[in-house]
Amino acid sequence: YELRRAEARLHLVDGLLLALARLDDVIAAIRSATAAGEARQLLQSSAFGLSDEQAEAVLALPLRRLSALEEQTLTDEGTTLRGTIGELNALLGERANVLSKISAELGELKGTYGTPRRSTIEEATAELSDLELTAREECLILRTARGFVKRLPLDQFDAQNRGTRGKAGVTNLSDDDAVLEMFLCSSHDTLLAISAKGVAYALPAYKVPTTSRVARGTSLMQLLPLEADEDFAATKLLPVRSFSASVYLLLLTSAGWIKKTPIEAFAKIRASGLTALKFTSEGDTVYRAALCAEGDSVVLASRLGQTLRFQCDEKQLRASGRTSRGVKSMVLRDGDAIVDMAVIDADSGSGKGKQRLLSVTDEGYGKRVLVSQFLPKGRGGKGMIGLKFKNDNDRLAALRVVQDGDQVALVTQQGTVVRQAVRAVSQQSRAATGVQLQKLDDNDIVASITIIPASVAIEEQRKAEAIEEAEVAGEGDAAAAEGEDAAAAADEPEG
Repeated sequence: YELRRAEARLHLVDGLLLALARLDDVIAAIRSATAAGEARQLLQSSAFGLSDEQAEAVLALPLRRLSALEEQTLTDEGTTLRGTIGELNALLGERANVLSKISAELGELKGTYGTPRRSTIEEATAELSDLELTAREECLILRTARGFVKRLPLDQFDAQNRGTRGKAGVTNLSDDDAVLEMFLCSSHDTLLAISAKGVAYALPAYKVPTTSRVARGTSLMQLLPLEADEDFAATKLLPVRSFSASVYLLLLTSAGWIKKTPIEAFAKIRASGLTALKFTSEGDTVYRAALCAEGDSVVLASRLGQTLRFQCDEKQLRASGRTSRGVKSMVLRDGDAIVDMAVIDADSGSGKGKQRLLSVTDEGYGKRVLVSQFLPKGRGGKGMIGLKFKNDNDRLAALRVVQDGDQVALVTQQGTVVRQAVRAVSQQSRAATGVQLQKLDDNDIVASITIIPASVAIEEQRKAEAIEEAEVAGEGDAAAAEGEDAAAAADEPEG
């Protein structure tokens, strides 16, 4: 760049020196021309031999620069330019000279502007996973009989009064489909999916697509490598927060077999799945799944309202491997069947009176009973009465352990969801029939319930209040800005 610029300038200087050497002839030629264009052509003729750039420079030359001093100045400039051009040609002629020049100039820059680096650059090969890029939030998972599953934000369902109808959680179900299950989990949980054939699969909760309340959801076939002949209604989903060595997986089958397996046995599940249990009879499937710890107790409930509580210790229910069938859990009367299973924590035992069992029937009736009224018995017994029914055709639908600050969400087979405070449900005796929790449409029954812990409800309320305060503050700022604009417009003079 500098070479081209020096050569261009030398070309103009040579033209000006030529014009000054024949100054009288140049002036006469310019005076004889009728226009600037004609004068430029005369200067470019063979009489003077100037180029277009040189002729333009001569025509632009002020009269004050026609002195002998100016001629000497141009002569000196030409000499300097020729020396510069020679140096630049020598520099560009050898690559080593160019690199040496660059090095010297960089050294000057470093000496002038160089400062110690404040940050360090390290090689890092770790990449962020999808889980790390997913916000941790509580959500609801809904599953239907035909294997459709979806994830909903918890704030889609506000708490309502007891006995209300609720609002739609899913609407576009086919005639042969119905909601089977709803449960609360974190988007960072792992959903342990146990198929009808007793094979366990791992599905990150955040991979279940989030949809609107009325959407049907996504088929499990698209999320898990299930076989085409799988019974989707018998596939169970269980949220697991951590695969700790002190936590066990409880599996209860429809035939009444129960087993306890360390959850860490399922910490690494291959894509094709892992065997979770072996069935002893044809047609038996996993009916319920839960997590427990040593010292906890489990309560089993039947459709006719019988309940049986026993310890999860080595004496009553020892841990076994993945491929074991388990042991008999409860003796049932003819026409009865196991409907649910709840785990009572050992840390908040019945002595403090904080834990209660919440029973909900098909027709939407429910009650709370102190855990202390269900004394631990031996596994394999008939149990005791846990609930009586207002109507002869009503049956028990779900059983959960709750505390006073919790909330409960009920979902019907047709997808209607109602959320309410647990405190609103009456505390009654084991033989009581309960109160109405949800008003149901004709031919609809309660399909599942899920408990929203008090800590989750409080955090949800805190976030909602923070969002509301931010919106109010934003509206206030906007109103203040509008007021300032109006005041400024009022102060402006008319016209």
